Amino acid sequence: MATHTSIADVGETLKKILQDGLNETFGNNEIAVTLDSPKKIEEDSQTRNKLLSIFLYKVLENPDLKNQPFRAPNLNDFQPPPLTLDLCYMITAYGTDETIKSRILGRAMQIMYDHPLLQGADLTGGLEGTAGQIKVSLNPLSQELIVQVWQALEASMRVSVFYLATPAVIDSTRKISTARVRERNLE
Repeated sequence: MATHTSIADVGETLKKILQDGLNETFGNNEIAVTLDSPKKIEEDSQTRNKLLSIFLYKVLENPDLKNQPFRAPNLNDFQPPPLTLDLCYMITAYGTDETIKSRILGRAMQIMYDHPLLQGADLTGGLEGTAGQIKVSLNPLSQELIVQVWQALEASMRVSVFYLATPAVIDSTRKISTARVRERNLE
């Protein structure tokens, strides 16, 4: 069952695969991966640290999976279809100079490219051990939208890449009970 923790679980899964890949390339704990916003990183004066921020900036309902049929877990109950979401992430590298930031960002993009479908052992948290799959793809935005995102964050604009992770699934807890038709009367 996909619970309300699915959004956080997708973020933690992305953080884990990025941290593992960066540790492989740059050494253990050389670069920290965080889910913090660029605004928080600036406020905490961490912009000189070697960091990779993977920030969830938008959540949308997936329009392609919206009209799924009701489920019937048993003969007398129906359950609405799950809520399926598209999660929009912004990945930003921090470091002491542009070369370090470019290397961190390039390696992060390589890791994401090598993991287009997260499933099985890749999944963490409540998704671990489930048959769930999360498709991760580069989500290029227009310059205008990028500027709007940074303005909304009220942070200094930096080079970033944008990704879409879909679907994050949250099952409904609502059940509709009904009695099955047992006899037919045509009078």
